[in-house]
Amino acid sequence: MTENQLQFPQFFADTSDLSELEKLVKLDIITGITTNPVIVAKDVQGGDPINGYKQLATRFPEYPISIQLLDECEEELFEHAKQFTAIGPNIVVKIPMFGDGRGLKLLPRLIAEGINTNVTGLMSAEQILTVLQAGRGKGPTYVSLFFNRIKDGGGDPGSEINRSRHLIEHLDSKTRIITGSIRNPSDVLDAVMAGTNIVTITPPIFWAMINHPKSVEFIAQSQAAWEEMIKLR
Repeated sequence: MTENQLQFPQFFADTSDLSELEKLVKLDIITGITTNPVIVAKDVQGGDPINGYKQLATRFPEYPISIQLLDECEEELFEHAKQFTAIGPNIVVKIPMFGDGRGLKLLPRLIAEGINTNVTGLMSAEQILTVLQAGRGKGPTYVSLFFNRIKDGGGDPGSEINRSRHLIEHLDSKTRIITGSIRNPSDVLDAVMAGTNIVTITPPIFWAMINHPKSVEFIAQSQAAWEEMIKLR
């Protein structure tokens, strides 16, 4: 990516709520779905998460759907990754960036199995460098930087996105950057301007981007003026 040049971004929906996803799909502006254990626990409301994942994969087969592994030993992570990918060909396994390096050890094993991967919970370009090394030039499919968590820790999320993008391109990697931890519409624009490939966004943020109160006010005033003119004819 050259200076001052942006690539057209993609939007993923950061939810497992089927009704919310149906609404966003109708807008034709999302190209993928991300989930995490917090989201799924809320949306399945005590049900079986695997059934929830199966419903997502069946209802939205054209979209990559990221499912996150939990805090387990490496062999359990490997087995659960295979269990997730058996749900459907559109499943992407999210590997947390464990501090002891378990995720880095797991990544090449999953790549060797032909599994699409998303290394998640990343806060710096330095972490992404270690992920790319572990992927041995073949992956992961995605890396996920957490915009506001970087900011909460005193970092500059725009800088980390930009540095990561330049690093990935310098190494001629096909890995794509997903930016999550989005808390308001301006975060989306800031992430895009910094060079992210994808922003994953919760439904409330999507609707806040679309539905500006002043736009609503303008439309109502225009309609009222038109109706008043018709009455005077």
